[in-house]
Amino acid sequence: MIRTESNPARTIRHSEAFGKTVYVRVPAIRLFCMQCQCGFV
Repeated sequence: MIRTESNPARTIRHSEAFGKTVYVRVPAIRLFCMQCQCGFV
């Protein structure tokens, strides 16, 4: 697999802490498989 590019970070709602909603920012990495010629995030 090779890393082709990176997308903007995704914001995921995680849970509540101290009475507030917590969001987690996760980088979305785009990969490409040389064997099956498929791309995925």
